[in-house]
Amino acid sequence: MFGSKRLYRGQNPEMSKISPDKNSISVAIRFFKRQATIRIRKILPDFSWQSNYHDRIIRNEEELNRIREYIQMNPERWDEEKKRLVLE
Repeated sequence: MFGSKRLYRGQNPEMSKISPDKNSISVAIRFFKRQATIRIRKILPDFSWQSNYHDRIIRNEEELNRIREYIQMNPERWDEEKKRLVLE
């Protein structure tokens, strides 16, 4: 044992120092995604989250509005991209 935590074969004791705090945003997001995945897969069994995404904390209302606009316009951009690819 290392400190008060039990270590298992191959586990690095230094990793316990950098693992997320149980009250951290990353733990909350992981919990949310897990619960959402369970519900979504009842309807869409092949559902999976997009890999290689970029997390970002939204720091003010201006940034929030810019992100909202991006999300709302994204389907249009996809349609435009599909049309462009067909024409090439």
